[in-house]
Amino acid sequence: MEQAQQRQVTSRNLSYKLAELIGQQILRGETAPGEILPGEVELGEMYGVSRTAIREAIKMLAAKGMVLPRPRIGTRVLPKHNWNYLDQDLLAWLNFDEHEELVYEFQRVRLALEPEAAALTAVNASDAEREELCQLMAEMHTLVKRSIKSAGLMWIPAITS
Repeated sequence: MEQAQQRQVTSRNLSYKLAELIGQQILRGETAPGEILPGEVELGEMYGVSRTAIREAIKMLAAKGMVLPRPRIGTRVLPKHNWNYLDQDLLAWLNFDEHEELVYEFQRVRLALEPEAAALTAVNASDAEREELCQLMAEMHTLVKRSIKSAGLMWIPAITS
């Protein structure tokens, strides 16, 4: 890989990591909706990164509906109802122990939508897609069995000591 390409990849990874750190800080409530984030210079000093990395991270968070950057005003944290809770990154950043109510709501939505979506997919799928669905189901069953077995084994030390 050329040096310029390598720098670009490193910069993207750095921006993503920075977006993750700031996003998690917002999700934990350390920076509340309505508050303005520190400026680019201050964030750069806090995290030891360039202003370019800060700008990219802020763009990522803005795309997720978490912040609204405004020239000469700053970057304001948006209310939770603006956040894109279907964004893969945002979901990965959530600590579900701290967001039990949100997890419960996701489960309710999934229970309402997924059976119908799976049925439509199965009806309209090609043979190759149906085969892939069967493989995915088998993998899910394996993971569930492992999870149940693992959870069951975790109780043994508690009851034998």
